[in-house]
Amino acid sequence: MAELAMALGVKKEELILQSKSKDTHDEARFVKPIVGNDTFILVTSANHIARAMGMFKKLGMNPVPAPAGHTILKSQETSPGKFFPSSYGFDKAEQVFYEYLGILWAMLRGADINATIGLFLILQRIRLISKFF
Repeated sequence: MAELAMALGVKKEELILQSKSKDTHDEARFVKPIVGNDTFILVTSANHIARAMGMFKKLGMNPVPAPAGHTILKSQETSPGKFFPSSYGFDKAEQVFYEYLGILWAMLRGADINATIGLFLILQRIRLISKFF
């Protein structure tokens, strides 16, 4: 990400890099002293944005979500091949289940994730998975 920022014109001296965090909660703790109570843009994958927002809000920060890496289906058509598992489908299923476990863990840790939103995301992803299998 630092290389991309510099390619887009951000000076190296203006970047603050850290590699100590092992999860989203740690990342939020490291960012808190930098941004304080100021509003900032939180860029993360579209799959991860709900959990990340909850973790950052739990620590009293004011993130503005900027999800990236959206998954778009090329076609909604039904064909015989759509009824068989694919490596792409298994990869997506793994990502979805990882995020569900992460959302559940975040909620258990007290993150500001609305249970209704979490349930909605789960149902939405199950619907998405069914298109890949």
